[in-house]
Amino acid sequence: MQASDPIPPQLGVPFATSYAALTVAAVTLLAALLVHELSAYSKRRSMPPGPFRWPLIGNALQMPQIHPWLTFSRWARVYGDIFYLDALGQHIVVINSATVARELLDRRSSIYSGRPHLTMVGDLAGYDRMIVMQPYGDELRQQRRLISQTLSTSTIGQYYDIQEAAARRLVLGVIDDPSSLEGQIKMNIASIIMLVTYGYTVKGTEDVFFGRAIEIMDNLTLAARPGVWLADMIPQRK
Repeated sequence: MQASDPIPPQLGVPFATSYAALTVAAVTLLAALLVHELSAYSKRRSMPPGPFRWPLIGNALQMPQIHPWLTFSRWARVYGDIFYLDALGQHIVVINSATVARELLDRRSSIYSGRPHLTMVGDLAGYDRMIVMQPYGDELRQQRRLISQTLSTSTIGQYYDIQEAAARRLVLGVIDDPSSLEGQIKMNIASIIMLVTYGYTVKGTEDVFFGRAIEIMDNLTLAARPGVWLADMIPQRK
């Protein structure tokens, strides 16, 4: 069949049907994208400023893979102490100031106590029962009441001796081995927490429970990175 030959009648109907189906699919997709963008735009209008966002993917390609705090600090110098990111529909508000964090998360905690559901942290990594990841509700309020009984401003003074002992141990450890500063800081902070919480005394940087605690925190930090995991941006992909 030459290029100038007409389409045979037996092929014309399927061809026309396929073309019409593709046209309908394309129009439907464009309409869905338009609705998505209009909805996203209305939400972004009430959000803080932030870096330029591409249609559909937002800031997904700009999200830092390593040392995110350095990128966030650089953006804060441009957009302020609180700015907004959107990674494939995952809304992220970055607070880059201790003053702003205290104002919003402490003094206005009744407004901003909600936590987002992170698929990687909760459904896949299993950290959703940790108090720092729990959504605001009865269980979280109960846990906070228990913590406040032990760590309130009126009771914190009973742990001064524990903190002073850890501070002395930190100084001696760094004097003995200056290169171990980071490990010494982590170990002594963990020793205070474990002694107050569980009555357990950390025996040093090689302590097995200290090692497990550090491993859990490293894994949690990795799993909770905003805009990194496809499972958080598209939960259906989990």
